[in-house]
Amino acid sequence: MKTVYFGTHDGLVLTENTVAGEQALSSGRAFKAETPDISSWRLSLNLVTKEVTVYGGIEKNDAQAIQQKADEDAALRAAEKAAEDLANKEIYKAAEREKERRKQLLASKS
Repeated sequence: MKTVYFGTHDGLVLTENTVAGEQALSSGRAFKAETPDISSWRLSLNLVTKEVTVYGGIEKNDAQAIQQKADEDAALRAAEKAAEDLANKEIYKAAEREKERRKQLLASKS
């Protein structure tokens, strides 16, 4: 186990340094928690429950957590692309409907 100081504004690791951490703690800018001996980039603090969250879970090693992060990022990019494609398709359909409406309007004036 190790002592880690988390920022009060975002719940991310602020520092593992005791001196800096205690200064931040005393000024109200940090929370102090005992965490598993895991890379600090995988740790965060739930600001509501004050529980430490380990990205990828304690049972995974860093390489597995990195792969999980890459997979999640790829899935997020794919979902964002699909949403963007759908929005563009809807915009195209709306533009085509407007074009057709204008043609009909011009035809009715002739």
